[in-house]
Amino acid sequence: MEWKVIKTKTEYNRALKRSVAIFQVESGTSEFDELELLLVLIKEYEDKQIVLPEVDPIGAIRLKTEERGKDLNKSKLPVVRIDNTLEKYKDMVLFMDKLDKANEMLKTVRLPKVCSELAGIQFFL
Repeated sequence: MEWKVIKTKTEYNRALKRSVAIFQVESGTSEFDELELLLVLIKEYEDKQIVLPEVDPIGAIRLKTEERGKDLNKSKLPVVRIDNTLEKYKDMVLFMDKLDKANEMLKTVRLPKVCSELAGIQFFL
């Protein structure tokens, strides 16, 4: 097919369909040359016809944050999950050598110490 400058939405859609259909062709073939031409024509049409609004990056982040119902001023706290399979070890201290290091880490993020009954806590940041 002979391609020329894309002027209408119909021509644009036809060019898009064709470019998708031949997108995986090998270089050096006539279809590859056609694909290169189509991509140039499509880009030229999109540059002229599709106007993207200017976006304020901070405003976009604020909007997304508000949509999720979170406040930007709140500090990010880790989510803590206690593994229920460790219930049988409730009265035992697991990984005693790691308990001090865990408490030290928790202190830096201003969270309470891990008590011996909860030494099997898993932290997910």
